[in-house]
Amino acid sequence: MNKQTVTKRIIQAVAIAVGLLGLMFIFMGLYAAVADLREPDHLFTLCMVAMFLVIGGIDVAIAWQNLRRFGATSIKNVTALVVLLVWGGLLRLLEPLEEAAMDLEMHLLHSAMYLVPLILAYLLYRFLSRKLIQLAEVESSQQAETTVLSKAQAEKASDAP
Repeated sequence: MNKQTVTKRIIQAVAIAVGLLGLMFIFMGLYAAVADLREPDHLFTLCMVAMFLVIGGIDVAIAWQNLRRFGATSIKNVTALVVLLVWGGLLRLLEPLEEAAMDLEMHLLHSAMYLVPLILAYLLYRFLSRKLIQLAEVESSQQAETTVLSKAQAEKASDAP
């Protein structure tokens, strides 16, 4: 197996894991809808069910896209979901520092604790998606469109007398 095939299979395995996570979110949302029918707070139940169904639906759709049509867009989408999970985990790790910053009334540190991980997550997304596209040797959609257009123009010019 070459490097391109291994990279593609790893990305598809991550997509399957994200799809299973999405199915879990959908089932949790449906369970919450059924289990909380007798609860008096229907607005909270509706919001929670909607949140779980939307997040699960997005995860399943991205996994399906990756398995059906593997390309640069699907690599970017899977990378974005993985980076989003890393960003959420990083925010959870910074919670004790957040409480300490609020106790000391250090509002700049408190703001930086949300801004710095967000910037790092964006940079990680850009770097990882470019590197994975390069490793998988997949053309990005913009490059493919320009290639098709340039081929069509070349054929048109060659057909002209």
